[in-house]
Amino acid sequence: METTFDVDFLNSGNADLECLPNDLANTDEYRTGTAADENDASRSERIHYDFRWKVSQRDKIRARPVCSGSELGISLAPSDYWNTVFQSRLASVLQDKDKFPERSYSCEATNVNISIERTRQRGLNEQFDKMDINWDSLDNHIDGLSDLRNAGKKVVVQLELFYKNETDHTSTANRSNRKKSATEAQKAQMAAEAGLWTRVYKHHRCRAKHCKQGPHCTTDKQGNHLKLEARHLEDIFNEIKHKMKEGETEDEVDVRIEIPPRVLQDVLARSQKRKPDSEPSNCRPSKTHVTDNCVQRPVAEDSLNITGDIAQRLEEYCNWMLTQTISDRWRAELEKGTQCALDHFLELNSVMQHPNAAINTLVRSGAKPGVALQFVSKANIKKWWDNLKNVATGED
Repeated sequence: METTFDVDFLNSGNADLECLPNDLANTDEYRTGTAADENDASRSERIHYDFRWKVSQRDKIRARPVCSGSELGISLAPSDYWNTVFQSRLASVLQDKDKFPERSYSCEATNVNISIERTRQRGLNEQFDKMDINWDSLDNHIDGLSDLRNAGKKVVVQLELFYKNETDHTSTANRSNRKKSATEAQKAQMAAEAGLWTRVYKHHRCRAKHCKQGPHCTTDKQGNHLKLEARHLEDIFNEIKHKMKEGETEDEVDVRIEIPPRVLQDVLARSQKRKPDSEPSNCRPSKTHVTDNCVQRPVAEDSLNITGDIAQRLEEYCNWMLTQTISDRWRAELEKGTQCALDHFLELNSVMQHPNAAINTLVRSGAKPGVALQFVSKANIKKWWDNLKNVATGED
């Protein structure tokens, strides 16, 4: 049932509710008016209770009172009073646009409380879905309090109805559905791009035995290895995306494209700047493309290199990060960030080599900037790696 409330009837009397000398009057007696003919002595023998009501409207989680009122000295059974008086008046105020300006409202819950003055015993507190009130239970409970009449105890029946804006609920649901669809599409796109990034990294990763330019490089005409930095890889990635044909997916596109001339020029220029500070020969020439015939190069003793299965090491590092805090709030964000790293296959050696690219990927995927910085921190990776090696060797 959808309804709204007004306070126009709060000042109206209930003199027509006088009833017969039973514990509670019934509806037929009330409607025929026979209860009004009784004398004052008969009325004093009946159960009387005060009826207090309140209507509240839920705004998201909290409920705010809209209107309330009370009726005193009622002797009609609660169910009959609801059907013959209160509900009809309740329904008559649907046109009050000041308190309920939206198009549609519905009752989502009703609280009923029966209390007895100066005692906590024999009270009742129930909550019902919508307006599905168990009137038989309430009527029987009130009828069972007849002995309190002689004790001079006041009985109070309190009714609170919680309404919600159905129009706003429908609009919110529609917006949530649209947002969910957009989010799912974004997740699918990010997953596809993550797969393409993995293929680009793998294709340009250097495996030459004596190369010191890696982990990603290309070769010049003489076969010398030239370092590819994060921005170069990003330009190559964008070039591949730009050349994708209609209907072609990230999983199908060929990553073995010719490196764009502007990228090669920048790579050569930066390589020439580094030559004065470098050794006479950083790597041995190779007549074949580095990504086809290169083998794993040795790592200097003072450099940090994560060995072993790359997927297993990444998962171990993510799990270690979660153990570095006892804060539930921080842990929740760390779980989100580490899951982004796992979804994007952020191999740890590549992360240390290209921290900015890793940070941008994590932040675009929904990770907090602070979490992204913690993830790429070389100090954190070294601390985890040293701890892992200590555990493996049995050291403290």
